[in-house]
Amino acid sequence: MGSMISLFQHGGFTMYILFLLSLLVIAIAMERALLYRRFRKELGMFLSNYEVEFQKDKGARASFPHTSIPLIELYFSNPDEKRMELNLTRVTFFLERNLPFLATVGAVAPFIGLFGTVLGIMNAFHAISVYRSAGIAVVGAGIAEALVCTAAGLAVAIAAVTLYNAFHSFTARIVEDLEIRQNEFLLLSKEAE
Repeated sequence: MGSMISLFQHGGFTMYILFLLSLLVIAIAMERALLYRRFRKELGMFLSNYEVEFQKDKGARASFPHTSIPLIELYFSNPDEKRMELNLTRVTFFLERNLPFLATVGAVAPFIGLFGTVLGIMNAFHAISVYRSAGIAVVGAGIAEALVCTAAGLAVAIAAVTLYNAFHSFTARIVEDLEIRQNEFLLLSKEAE
């Protein structure tokens, strides 16, 4: 544990930036995971309630019940396709909130790590010039500590890109599911006329 802290400290200020980015990635991942779980659950209840209401009253109009989730409206009498498209766009924006940050971290973190590595190698060469010795102990330790920044940058980037892809794919599946449901309701409402 002590050697990890020592490597972290020798990584320089870039390690603190990468640590902060990793905390933000974790926070966004937890927030998105909880939101998707809640959204999926409420969406299932929403759609099953609509199907029941539609069987009772073909002129039903319904809205998504939860205020923190954007309004989803399905019209069974005089369905408005443009309004449905607008609602799908609203849902997509809601579900993709904070995902661009994950993509940005995934693109930038390796460069931050590389920057820390370059600074560490510069420090190692500076130590060589100060001590006037180029032994493996001086060079090897400095470069090993510097490479920790690259490894940390790659770890943060891999996590951020993986989470971005997972959440983006999950959003796409939800939106496709909603599109299919809305098209089904449009067909049912036209058949009911």
